[in-house]
Amino acid sequence: MDYSSQTTGADGSVRALEGTGSIVFDYLHKRAYACRSPRTDEALLRLVCARLGYAPVVFSSRDRDGQLIYHTNVMMWIGTPAAGICLDSITDPEESFIFFSLFLLCGRLILK
Repeated sequence: MDYSSQTTGADGSVRALEGTGSIVFDYLHKRAYACRSPRTDEALLRLVCARLGYAPVVFSSRDRDGQLIYHTNVMMWIGTPAAGICLDSITDPEESFIFFSLFLLCGRLILK
């Protein structure tokens, strides 16, 4: 898939969706998890997800200094029986609840 023609916003800003670590795919449940950051443009993510048939799950994740975590694979991984997640980095209570609930519904063991 080539979305390079869509990497400039209407205002001339550069949009990015880095392929290495920006998105963590849940292949079994067709979800694409992505932290909000300058390296993950939500509109591009939604285009890719629509093309692949995945549901995007976008959230904010912060390090201990309050800075956005730039790549999703820095704070989580997904395996078949389990997932490793730094839940403390999702500071918005509503986003944290939704995020955690999605994994519980999948029946995966969550390692924190």
